[in-house]
Amino acid sequence: MREWKLGWIKFFIFLMSGVFLNLGWGTHPALGQSLNLTQTSPAPMVMGGQPVIYNFAYFNSAVPVTTLDNFEGDTPGTMPAGWVTYGGSRVGSVISETVTAGLNGTTEPGNQAVSAVFNYGCSPFCGRLDYISAGSVTDGSIQADIYFPNSGDAAGLIWRNDVNNNQYQMTFSQGTLNNINLVAQDNSPYKNLVTSSANINIGQWYTVKLAVSGINPVLLTAYVNGTVVATASTTISLGPGYPGLQVQGASAVIFDNVQVVQSPDADGVSFIDDLPNGLSYVSSSIGAPVFNGSNPTWNLGSIVAGSAATVQMITTGNNCNESYINTAQFNVGAPSGSVTSNPVTVLAVCSPTPSPPAPANKPYVFSNPSSGPTVNFVYNMAGSGTAFIRVWNASGVLAASLQNAQSIGIQQSVLNIQSFAPGHYFYQVDLKYDSGGEDRFQPEVLAVEK
Repeated sequence: MREWKLGWIKFFIFLMSGVFLNLGWGTHPALGQSLNLTQTSPAPMVMGGQPVIYNFAYFNSAVPVTTLDNFEGDTPGTMPAGWVTYGGSRVGSVISETVTAGLNGTTEPGNQAVSAVFNYGCSPFCGRLDYISAGSVTDGSIQADIYFPNSGDAAGLIWRNDVNNNQYQMTFSQGTLNNINLVAQDNSPYKNLVTSSANINIGQWYTVKLAVSGINPVLLTAYVNGTVVATASTTISLGPGYPGLQVQGASAVIFDNVQVVQSPDADGVSFIDDLPNGLSYVSSSIGAPVFNGSNPTWNLGSIVAGSAATVQMITTGNNCNESYINTAQFNVGAPSGSVTSNPVTVLAVCSPTPSPPAPANKPYVFSNPSSGPTVNFVYNMAGSGTAFIRVWNASGVLAASLQNAQSIGIQQSVLNIQSFAPGHYFYQVDLKYDSGGEDRFQPEVLAVEK
């Protein structure tokens, strides 16, 4: 008897940094974002017990853009360059004065800051400075040094602010009780997501930061002096917008050293393999996928720029002597976009593998020596029961074990040895029968050659 065996197909999906096909990442040209998907595999590929390897490469190559505005080049008494303002009195006026030593170190006399003063009651959030020079932002953070001259002063940081005044906010006020809020607005009244507390006194400098990342949900994180003081998750998903500063009515706030960081991380990344008829999913290195019909989908979440992730998928071909055309696609939620691989054709050519001969007086392994990918342990069951097989390396460390329920007669147990290093191994076969009997055999040698 001859058995026809169709080998495993293996897919390797590599996500790493690089610069290739530019699909556009937001509207700010300085970001230089790019995504690319390449796929390489010989075609046709003979699969008689040998793996077929596909290389999928996803690139997220941008370098984070950091903008620091300390207002030193602006004219005192005017609005700072690159900002637009709304409402209030002396909105965003640049001041030239000695800026008190703060968390960023001692500052020299004559350093400039921005005084945002609003002298009438307004609630909530009167007056806004939008930093249009930073361009449209999606993921990232805005940070600023702030100084409250008076008791009860209140201000905020805003992110993804659009023409409809939709935005995420971190609001903070002088005091220590419930003075930190994370807020979202989407064509509706402001929605307070979470309230927290932090010590903010008058007459002192503090560094505050709002970080925003992801889609559905969006994660907001608030910092004071580098410490996380509040986090919130929301399904209110806003598109790109401007970063900015905000002051509540009847407050006077001084801002300095505004820092905008645009993150190039890809959010909401998923990978879909369009398996053609004739290929069947078996397993993967990152757990079970969600299936859309016969197509497996993995939700990879956020892919940080410069990092790498690997996914291995194994499928089997169902028919011999047929060509399979496989394509795959990455979907990216933010910034939105997708990349589809070039189709790769694989010809499944089945090669015969001989059946091992019947065992004589004791079990044996076929073939021996072996270069893989599998070996067969062959033994004769005197009755129904269970075959126990253990394999040790030359140092006596257990390398593999098998436990197979078998019926009476000549049987086989298959072991994958692809991960075995070349060398000599010892194996032992024990046959335990449902009747209570047992056949134990002396250890034998398995030689692995690669």
